Amino acid sequence: MKVIFSDDTIREVSAEAREAAHRIKDAEKKSLALRYLANWQLKCRDIRGVRESLGEAWAAALTIKDKDRRVWVLTLVAAGQAKSGDTGGVQASMSEALAAARSIHDCEQRASALKSVWELQVDNGDTSGAEVSLREALAATRQIEDQWERVSILSDISEGQAKKGDTLGAEASLNEARIMARQIEDRFKSVLAWTSIAEALADRGDGRGTKESLNEALTAVHRIEEEGERVPALATIVEAQVYIGDARGAQECLNEALTVARGIRDERERASALRDIADTQAHIGDGQGALERLDEALVAEPRKNTGWSEKNILLSIAEAQAKGKDVAGALATAHRIEDGHYKVWALSSIAKARADGGDTQGSRESLNEALAIARRIEDGEEKATALSLIADACHSAKFII
Repeated sequence: MKVIFSDDTIREVSAEAREAAHRIKDAEKKSLALRYLANWQLKCRDIRGVRESLGEAWAAALTIKDKDRRVWVLTLVAAGQAKSGDTGGVQASMSEALAAARSIHDCEQRASALKSVWELQVDNGDTSGAEVSLREALAATRQIEDQWERVSILSDISEGQAKKGDTLGAEASLNEARIMARQIEDRFKSVLAWTSIAEALADRGDGRGTKESLNEALTAVHRIEEEGERVPALATIVEAQVYIGDARGAQECLNEALTVARGIRDERERASALRDIADTQAHIGDGQGALERLDEALVAEPRKNTGWSEKNILLSIAEAQAKGKDVAGALATAHRIEDGHYKVWALSSIAKARADGGDTQGSRESLNEALAIARRIEDGEEKATALSLIADACHSAKFII
């Protein structure tokens, strides 16, 4: 058994993460940073630390002005409280989340928030409360004017009902979603609607319904005239096909998307379309293909692409490469990421992969590099999250057996 990092090192990084989190002024960012810290503390079985972090996260969450965001953060805190055995904390979080959700004026946001509360209540055994929240979520969903948004939430609710054993409810919600999907005139939104329905049907094992829904999506995508809009629509179908296990169909759609993208004359639009494809390839585990598309996008639009899209794609690629034991490739990809927080995330994943592969020294090197970068991050939330990532990785890679 080889020790990569001592308990003292892990405690030191944890203390730095907590200190960074306490300096965050924004309530939502502070709450999320502390929730993430609690996540790895739970892995270390530091129950006292978990409850302290979650208590502070809960207090910060209550001051979030945006009620939709408040509900989301409170459900995350409640999930952590449930894992740590804090029943009273869970009840308090559910109560606050439900009150906030019910007071949201926007129908779409209220429906989504109530759905989150419903799932939380079911997971924590509040059957009667869950029934009420579900009825309220469905009622709010039916008031949403945008048909695609209504389909999206109905599909999500259906998936949740199916996973929780409510077969009849899941069928009813999905039937309602299909009726609404057929009324959508916007072809791009139609693709989004039918792919979400297809994935929900796939989860229930309805092969025939899944195929029919994907055929509806394919029909809609081929009616999209704007090439820049057709590419992301095709990419959405690719991800759905991969999700249901249709590798051949996914490859055909991916090839079509690439052909369309390369035919776009405007350089900026072509680069954007290629990045959409790269993002999809990264998500489905094709790291090499995603890198090729990113490089192709840079040729189409020769400038540094350091925005949200690029760093997310590169992170996904690095994680896929690390998972596939391509350490050299993962490191090369990680070093292309300019954003410190995302680079730390990538290096932490690589460190875990190297530890799993028995490379003690390599794991230590990646974590030390990540730690040096994290300590230079100025943004409080990003620094706290980065340090928590490293502490988590330190714990996961602590021993090689």
